[in-house]
Amino acid sequence: MKSMYKAGLTVGAVVIAVSLFNIAPLAGQQGGGTGAGQAPGAGRGGQGRGQAPGGPGGPGGRGAVPQNLPTSPTAVTLPMMTEVTGPAPMYDSAPSQPAGKGLDFYKYQAKEYFISGTANGQPYKTRMVVRMPVDRARFSGLVLMESMHGSGAAHMFEYTSMYTMNSGHAAVEVVTTANTPGELKAMNEARYKEMAVVNGQATDILAQAGALVKSGAPLGGAVPRKVILAGTSQTAGILINYLPAHAVYRTPKMERIFDGYMPTSNGSTITQELDVPIVHVPTPSRMQREATVVVKRAVRSTERSPLAIAVIAAVVIVASALAFVGIKRAVENHRRQQLIEERIEQVRRQHAD
Repeated sequence: MKSMYKAGLTVGAVVIAVSLFNIAPLAGQQGGGTGAGQAPGAGRGGQGRGQAPGGPGGPGGRGAVPQNLPTSPTAVTLPMMTEVTGPAPMYDSAPSQPAGKGLDFYKYQAKEYFISGTANGQPYKTRMVVRMPVDRARFSGLVLMESMHGSGAAHMFEYTSMYTMNSGHAAVEVVTTANTPGELKAMNEARYKEMAVVNGQATDILAQAGALVKSGAPLGGAVPRKVILAGTSQTAGILINYLPAHAVYRTPKMERIFDGYMPTSNGSTITQELDVPIVHVPTPSRMQREATVVVKRAVRSTERSPLAIAVIAAVVIVASALAFVGIKRAVENHRRQQLIEERIEQVRRQHAD
């Protein structure tokens, strides 16, 4: 509840202050800052500290590897794919699913593959994990794809696992960061010893892996309707660094590779023009920081008039209260919808048995 109240204050302050005053673009929106980013650099930006183009630290971060993109639409080469069945168990990158609501409950399976090819002029061999219904007839045709976070987690699948599996969607993760193969080898040398990724390969790996998914090969031959690339924090930066490639990289059939993008928990300003939907969810800290800037500028514009400041404070409080009520209702409605979906799934399973 405290976090919801803070969110209400932030939303209320921004909406009311912006509507009352003519304010210049907020600090940090136009990028070019000098501070360190949230996490290791993204995509072909390598392991620098910038979040992504336009974010703190500049495009790709310090020490970024240049993007060597073609100048016209170009079909990528599909990587080689082999299923990995051992030795030793597969590394679990999604351990944070709700209790009792894992793959078995939804009759899903996870398969691990090695994919290999050439990215940014150098060879690579990396890991792809595919989670989808055991019964291919339940596959919705939608694929949620992500780069595995440098922490070793498939966060976008974890955050959406109940919805994703209840809806019959597939989830695909790919290792694109240079440090991850070494970490996997340290845990399971026998299984992952052949993995190799270097800085600057993420964009090409994502394009080739996405085109492979579009072909249906990792999905047991099921050709998807849509493939959405998502990410959070570090992997959102990898996604944003990929966006310039959207205009030029194509499948072998010269079709676009990704049909939409969803970067979350990321403070970059995205200026790339796309022909597909993109949903960008900024960091809560950025929203709070910019709300503070808005209010301070609004207060300064009143020339410290006590009456004007009192009016602003009253309006912000009212707006915050309304925003809090709206957020609370949204959370309640979401929970109610979850319960309905769970009940529908229970009934469906009873009839199936």
